[in-house]
Amino acid sequence: MLGNRKIAALCLSKVHINVCNQLIEALNENLKKMNYGLLVMNTCSDLFQKNAVSKGEASIFELLRNDIIDIIIIYEEQLKHDEIFRSIIENAKEDGVPVVIIGEKHDGYVNVTFDYEAGFAEMVRHVITVHKPEKIHYMSGMKDNEFSENRLNVFKSVLDEYNIPFSDDMVSYGDFWSLPAREATIKLIESGNIPDAMICANDTMAIAVCNAFKDYGFSVPDDVIVTGFDGIEEIHYAEPRISSSKCSYAELAEKTTSLIDDIMSGNLKEGSFYVIPKLQLMQSCGCSDEVSFNLTKNINMWGNALNRYLGEERVLAEISAKIQSCDTVEEMSEILKRSVIYDMCFMLNMECIDRTINPLVAQTTQKFGDSMFVIMDTDYIDNFTPYKFPSKDIVPNLRELLDNGCAVIFTALNFLDVPLGYACFHYHNYDIQHYNKIPQTVTALNNAIGGFRNMRYQHYLREQIEEMYKFDSLTGLYNRGSFAKAYKHLIQHEDSLVTVVLADLDGLKFINDCYGHGEGDVAISTVAAALRHACPPQALCVRFGGDEMLAVIAGDCDEAEIRNKLDSFLAARNAEYEKPYEISASVGIYASQNPGELDFEELIKTSDKLMYEEKQAKKRLREQNRNK
Repeated sequence: MLGNRKIAALCLSKVHINVCNQLIEALNENLKKMNYGLLVMNTCSDLFQKNAVSKGEASIFELLRNDIIDIIIIYEEQLKHDEIFRSIIENAKEDGVPVVIIGEKHDGYVNVTFDYEAGFAEMVRHVITVHKPEKIHYMSGMKDNEFSENRLNVFKSVLDEYNIPFSDDMVSYGDFWSLPAREATIKLIESGNIPDAMICANDTMAIAVCNAFKDYGFSVPDDVIVTGFDGIEEIHYAEPRISSSKCSYAELAEKTTSLIDDIMSGNLKEGSFYVIPKLQLMQSCGCSDEVSFNLTKNINMWGNALNRYLGEERVLAEISAKIQSCDTVEEMSEILKRSVIYDMCFMLNMECIDRTINPLVAQTTQKFGDSMFVIMDTDYIDNFTPYKFPSKDIVPNLRELLDNGCAVIFTALNFLDVPLGYACFHYHNYDIQHYNKIPQTVTALNNAIGGFRNMRYQHYLREQIEEMYKFDSLTGLYNRGSFAKAYKHLIQHEDSLVTVVLADLDGLKFINDCYGHGEGDVAISTVAAALRHACPPQALCVRFGGDEMLAVIAGDCDEAEIRNKLDSFLAARNAEYEKPYEISASVGIYASQNPGELDFEELIKTSDKLMYEEKQAKKRLREQNRNK
């Protein structure tokens, strides 16, 4: 419950097709009379395909917040995924939320569906009793398909009612689709076994059957009558218009709503309830049209819709390309403000904001985090800036949307099965063109955000690789190439004193020859650590050669302090290591008042000369000590 309004959630796939659009309109209008709001959890793809895309889309059902949802309606016939169906009803049961199932019968639940068998039987009876054909043929669906076999059994049963013998040669199989139905009809025509009535298991096959007969010179309905079933819109565009049975989603919604009222009042816990499809008799069976249909108006509407779709597709493709090159989500939001997106908002998982996360790998099993990032809300587009939002509330202004009477539609955003977030559509009417735009918009957003994440992650990886190759692996100091770039940048921004410290390990050859190169590496890394310790944190430190380390310090510094720190560090390490040799370094320190006048090589030569003088002084001192 949200405020004083109860909440119903409808779970289905493909809101953009006519039957779902009709169901949502009728259901929402009926629910509003009972002071309910309707949330629609939608996937744009058929879930029965069970591919990566559909799996990612199915994450939308994790948005079912049963703490505010009062009842769940599952359009199982359209959902078509047993695992997801079971997950929804099990979670609902655990949370004590009642469920109404539109589709197959499930014991322990309230089920409502079209009585396809009764409706189809009425169509077969109409053909037999009104048109009295001498030779009937049946265009069935798929062999061994349960749905198809049920409809075939209805055909046989009605024939038996009228004492009409059935034989297998009365049946062809069109697989519920156009091309197989056409091929089966042509085979029937060429066999010479031509019926005077063809009853088809659905409208799609009936249209194909009519076209095949006409192509071979037969007249429908004069030579052969044809009927379909389901009442899809395409039957009105056929020539002749196809007699069919209409599955009224207005009646289905009305029945569902009345059952919800009984459930919520405690008067109903389970049972199966049916809505019988009604005959729509038209030209293909020889009846006069009973259904009015403005063909010109509808063709004009779909023509305009196609032109609009193509135009918006181009714009969305451009937006997607621009978003992929964005550096920040704020830039993405600005691009969306100038787009063809409207009546929607969308939220991203927080991990989409983090450029360090691999975009091809989901970080947790939880599809949506506790907090989401609202990237766009078209209701506030003029002054909108992205912001964080608690996902438990589903969408920021949900109560306001429901107050406006909207059916609020949610669809997951995902890229290569990695959840990105979700989009919320809240159109103020039920125009099918709005609903058609949902998968178009979602696909564009998926590609845009997926590309945005990939590009940002690639930039991050490149920076990491560049960072990795900046430093010497043994000492952790800059290597020569990266140091030269850093030094160039420093002298461009530094016009005062620059101090150069060059430290050279004493006796590396002796250590390598007597104790091995592993010990030589220990000595080198120790001197590097001493140099870094002795210099200020902002100093540029580089391993310039095998045993030569150099630091550049901008600004004033105390040369004596640097020497003391370096010597003290090495003395402490020698005491700690207790090596059979002493780690020491000769140091040259050079200060320049005009760093911009010295190039890199000149700087090295000057400091190297000073370091060499110290090394020679140390050598003379050692010789003097040995002669005493």
